[in-house]
Formats: sequence, structure tokens, C-alpha cells
Amino acid sequence: MLSSLIWLPVLGAGIVGFLPKNIAATRLRPIAIAIATVILLVTLWIGSQFDLTNPGLQLQEYLPWI
Repeated sequence: MLSSLIWLPVLGAGIVGFLPKNIAATRLRPIAIAIATVILLVTLWIGSQFDLTNPGLQLQEYLPWI
């Protein structure tokens, strides 16, 4: 889930980057706010899963490589 904190802003930048150049700032602002809100909600959800009493590694992702 932590990798989503890396990829969500990249995805959001890609969405905003591929929008037409002539789009008005008033139409672009709600899109950017929606993307930032999603990132904030994911961050808060991940933060709520963190256990302060556990000194070990937490919220780690394991993906076998090759």
C-alpha cells in the first residue's frame, strides 16, 4: 500500500499532463484538488494502520523479484 503513495501522484501528474493545453484553470483546479484529496485520504488511511507500539517493520510490501 505504501507504493500507492508513490504511484498516485505520478498517475495524477500524468492525467493533468495529458489534458488539452487550452483547458481553463477553472476547469483544471477541481481535477487537481480531487487527485490531491485521494492522495490525502490514502495517506491518512495508511497512517491509521501504523502501530506505534510495534517497534518492528510495518506496512512493508513484499514482491518477489525475478
